[in-house]
Amino acid sequence: MKKIYLFLLSTLCAFSSFAAIEGVEKLYVVGNATPAGWDQGTAGSTQEMVYQDGKWVWFGNLTANGEFKFLVNDTKWENFISTDCAETATGNTTITIGEACKLYHYPGTAPKDYKFIAPATGEYTITLDLVAETMVVTEGGEVVEPAKPDVTTLFLMGDATTAGTDATKAIEMKGVGEGRFIWTGSLNVGSFFFTNKQETGYNINPVAGHSTSEFTETKGVECGLTFKVTDNTFAVAEADEYTITVNLNTLQMAIDPSILAAGELNVIGGALETDGNWGDGYPNDPMTAVEGQPGVFTWTDSLYTKDGGAELKFRIGKDWERNFVLASDADKFIAPEYGKTYNLFFRSMNNNTIVGDNKFLVTTAGKYKFTIDLNELTVKVEDGNDIGTGIASLDAAHCVVLAADGAISVSSVAAIQQAAVYDIAGKCVNRLAGIEGRTVLADNLADGLYIVKLWMNGEETTRKVMVK
Repeated sequence: MKKIYLFLLSTLCAFSSFAAIEGVEKLYVVGNATPAGWDQGTAGSTQEMVYQDGKWVWFGNLTANGEFKFLVNDTKWENFISTDCAETATGNTTITIGEACKLYHYPGTAPKDYKFIAPATGEYTITLDLVAETMVVTEGGEVVEPAKPDVTTLFLMGDATTAGTDATKAIEMKGVGEGRFIWTGSLNVGSFFFTNKQETGYNINPVAGHSTSEFTETKGVECGLTFKVTDNTFAVAEADEYTITVNLNTLQMAIDPSILAAGELNVIGGALETDGNWGDGYPNDPMTAVEGQPGVFTWTDSLYTKDGGAELKFRIGKDWERNFVLASDADKFIAPEYGKTYNLFFRSMNNNTIVGDNKFLVTTAGKYKFTIDLNELTVKVEDGNDIGTGIASLDAAHCVVLAADGAISVSSVAAIQQAAVYDIAGKCVNRLAGIEGRTVLADNLADGLYIVKLWMNGEETTRKVMVK
């Protein structure tokens, strides 16, 4: 039996040197050579190592002849990184300043509790390279602060993408606000991960537990990310068109069906109502899909405000599963202004961490035209009163309802059988029949909201008009 045990022991030591130490997402220095001693909880709160430039670093005091090693988890003793189990009879290794020591990862119960020995009392910097499986201890140094990762760019790669695993071919994602990114495109069956540079060694991987997720079954669920290089990847079980959103500020990612497949887009919010509240039933107005331009929608109508502002945003379909919101910092609402184009960000159900519920704030009532391009994730805002055609589309004809100087007029390229104007109380102000070209429907009107109904080719449409 002793021969079998010795064989297993030597096998364990040999196997641990076959590859880089992988799957490490946190690392803690612990031992009686350190200020925390063998108090695992104190080590977890005060002696966590910092990951930067592909290595793990810690600066602090070591006591002569004291022992230390590195815990991969601050709640378990079994998973640790330490010295070569075969170097000495005890398994412990006294470090030599400036010289590399071989590291070994013991993910389970090790044959012995192997440790490093500090040579003298003083301040030291400990650097671990888990790719080379080495540790170097140098004298002096300074407190190591976590470096802020580069959040200005983000790229997608992996065998589920056209880039494969070649970082120089990684696919750039669209940046929408600091640290926020979005991409829509095709993914094959396979895996993917991120990199914030088109170079090797800058991977952004899923945290442990997400590497086997099949996102065709968990669409919209947030998944954690880490800047530490691991062997974790996201799994794609079904080839399809997808939209991926990432927030590097919160290290969260979500994947959903392609937003370009959206067949319906709505304007929703309190700005659609005269009292400026969201109201019962959450009012929404459907946008019009532009023929021949997939992913492009337009909408023209009146918006209202109350007490300095009323909110709106854009929604796919009539449920709350997916929303488009302004791509701004959390709780920062920007009022739409005529002539400006704003970035949008896609938010799916359950991923408020990636982007908050950031709405447009309408501070000036009036007639607006929105043009949303889901390909570019932008919304262009224009004065609805300046639109020549397209406010209402009945059959193949286009007609425009205009309000100016206390009057409401209609301009149409086809005959209108009948038109009627109602005030907010529902009283008919005027009714006309047999209209062609441009016609004044009602004049000398008081400021306020009016409803215009038009009948063309047996169809009826209703538009709200603000006279001011």
